[in-house]
Amino acid sequence: MEIDEKEMINSVMKSITDFIGEMKEENNRAVVIVGAANIDALLRNLVESSLLPPMNKKQDELLNGDSPLSSFSSKINLCYRLALIDKELCDTLHILRKMRNAFAHQMKDCDLNIPPHSDRVNELVKHLKDEPLLEKLRHFFVGDKSNSRDFRIILSLISALLEMKIQHLPKTVMANPVSISWIPKDVDLLEIIGLTRL
Repeated sequence: MEIDEKEMINSVMKSITDFIGEMKEENNRAVVIVGAANIDALLRNLVESSLLPPMNKKQDELLNGDSPLSSFSSKINLCYRLALIDKELCDTLHILRKMRNAFAHQMKDCDLNIPPHSDRVNELVKHLKDEPLLEKLRHFFVGDKSNSRDFRIILSLISALLEMKIQHLPKTVMANPVSISWIPKDVDLLEIIGLTRL
């Protein structure tokens, strides 16, 4: 792996730990809404990086306002259809979108540790249940074994994956479009970022 890629992964992993630290004390409703908004913005950046610039530089006819691709759902589907994300990550993002919608429209029962929200968190985590990375990131939440902790970890991982894709896109997408997977299978992130020493 080239040095600049290692530096990029270290930078992204720092943003994961920073995000986890910032979100640690927030209530569940704030974490879901703010976290989903962050991922929505990253998807927009990913789409913009994959398309030619808009014809009207003042108004993006595809992504702004009530345009066809302005919704969170549309951006998720477009990223999948452009092979920027795989089906597993697409499904995960739709679960997150449903959670965001539920938390945005209710003031009570915004608790990630009770159904139906706990069921959705379990669905989000199921793809990572045997991954060493999940266990290492759980160390940032000493004494916390809740779904709330796992949801924060999932948010940070999704954000990191999208950030890495955006940073890599200019170099890779035109020559060899490759969708990103929910969990990178060919890269030992733990070794690269030094989390094996935690």
